[in-house]
Amino acid sequence: MGSVNSSPNKEYEVVQDSQISGFDSPLISNSAGSIFRDDDDVVDDDDDDDDKVRPNFISNTEDDSLDSDEDLSDLDGDLTLPSAEPNSIDDFDPILKRSILSKRRAPSNDVDGDEEISRTPKKLINFVPLKNFNLGQSFDTTITTKVTKLRNLNKEILDSPRESTNVVVTSTITAKSELQRNIKFVGNIPEVYLDLVTKETISDKYKDWYFISENCHYEELMDLEMKDMDYSFLYSNSACQDDVPDFIRSSFPSIANLLASFGVNQEKAKLLKIDYGKNENSKYDSLCTIFPVEKMLKFLMYYYSDDKEEREIFLRTFICLVLDRNVFNAMEMEYKICSKVLELFNEEYFINLYLEIVRKDDFFLHYRLLQIFPNLQILLLGRLFDEKEARSKTIRQSLINKFNELFDYKNYKNLLYFILTIYGSKLIPFGPESQVTEYFKDCILDVSNETTNDVEISILKGILNLFSKIR
Repeated sequence: MGSVNSSPNKEYEVVQDSQISGFDSPLISNSAGSIFRDDDDVVDDDDDDDDKVRPNFISNTEDDSLDSDEDLSDLDGDLTLPSAEPNSIDDFDPILKRSILSKRRAPSNDVDGDEEISRTPKKLINFVPLKNFNLGQSFDTTITTKVTKLRNLNKEILDSPRESTNVVVTSTITAKSELQRNIKFVGNIPEVYLDLVTKETISDKYKDWYFISENCHYEELMDLEMKDMDYSFLYSNSACQDDVPDFIRSSFPSIANLLASFGVNQEKAKLLKIDYGKNENSKYDSLCTIFPVEKMLKFLMYYYSDDKEEREIFLRTFICLVLDRNVFNAMEMEYKICSKVLELFNEEYFINLYLEIVRKDDFFLHYRLLQIFPNLQILLLGRLFDEKEARSKTIRQSLINKFNELFDYKNYKNLLYFILTIYGSKLIPFGPESQVTEYFKDCILDVSNETTNDVEISILKGILNLFSKIR
């Protein structure tokens, strides 16, 4: 290759790409040529050489990329000739012009993509093309629409007028309000206790018969107790005084007045029976103050009389009192005192009057009575299932029929106390040889295999297994 004359007085011409080899200067002297090409020549060369490799400039496509239009402006400024300010695109060196256009190309391995970007007009360089991406099956394309709908729905709910601001009243809330209203305890009642009592609806173990529901007149009764210290009367020899002592009669002229001091309300003291229409057998404990049971029974015994009407009032009062849950639980070993009272009456008369107070199908209270007076079991079963059948062999069939009735109606609580009431007697004895026990066990086992939330079924299953093993 010939050498290039660097004298400024000579003219030069642009040499084609094919004539350039290695890194020699692309300029050669030409006295007749012009310094630059025409615009048409530049454009034509660009179009012809787009698909060719350009060895006349060095470009690193991996590291030498343009990230913004600002970088392009800086590059243009660096490549501008410092001696003269160009007036048009023709004033640029064509080789530098090619280098600038190549710099605008985005680094990519895709040849077609590079060609498309290189042909992009300069005015469109600031725009970024958008592409669709596969975001996966878990991406919800309608999420923005759904969020907008939820916001609109929430706004509509908040803006809509409310019909009532009252809290929805449930059975638990009603029971809780009733319990708070009936509690007689002076101190503060923990909220936990109220929730525990009212929310227990499976076995109703907190509901019972409460004859005493008001606070007792403790000071008056203690004054009476102090005056009674000189009297030795206490159920001795089944004999009673004919008249109520003056110190007692002056304070409480009648049994009704005495019951009022015990904490029995006027309605119960007048009725002297369980009002099942008002569910008096299924009330919550009012947590009232109770006078000692032994002393209450002692004061009550002063009102016993041989007069028929007074004897009946006395016995009714006694039965209602001992069946009270708190009194029954407080008696503990005081059942002997109750036995002394029973000796004052004929057993048949006692049972007949008892069944006027308690309904025949209330086996819950029947079982409580037999815990106090176990010797009344046969007589009570005879009155419950007809006395004539109680003396015959058909009484067992009557008991089985009652079992089937309670079982079919799923009255499992009453069925539990029915089993406890009838077992241990001569009619339904304990032991493994009882066919009645096997029949009861089979029925309970069939129900226990099904899905049930009745706690009494599990208790019955265990009790019948226990009864069958007693010899």
